Amino acid sequence: MGCKTLFFVLFLFFAAVQAMGQVRSNKDLVGRWSASTLKLEFLPDGRVIFAMKGGSIPGARYKTDFTQTPPSLAIELVQKSRKIIYNFGLEFTSNKTLRLTTLNSDASNAFDKQRSVILMKDQ
Repeated sequence: MGCKTLFFVLFLFFAAVQAMGQVRSNKDLVGRWSASTLKLEFLPDGRVIFAMKGGSIPGARYKTDFTQTPPSLAIELVQKSRKIIYNFGLEFTSNKTLRLTTLNSDASNAFDKQRSVILMKDQ
């Protein structure tokens, strides 16, 4: 095998390893996550329990799409017979840190009326 061919094979190998290391899925999201005023618990069956100032909502559902860049998260709940959907972009900054950035155009429809929230995974 020539030097150029060996270099090319090694480059492809390392590129493939790097790409596989970035792949995320729902299993990375499942668990308890918290910020100063927000707590989320993602369950494997698609439910999410979250608590904010003023109470908690146990009956919400979530959907993710890890094929998008950035991955998307939609949390859907019904409050007072009104369906509310929160849309977020996901960014795993580490295995224990997650940034949610609201994609909703209505600022009143975002957690804590902030554009981004950084959550830490609870043990």
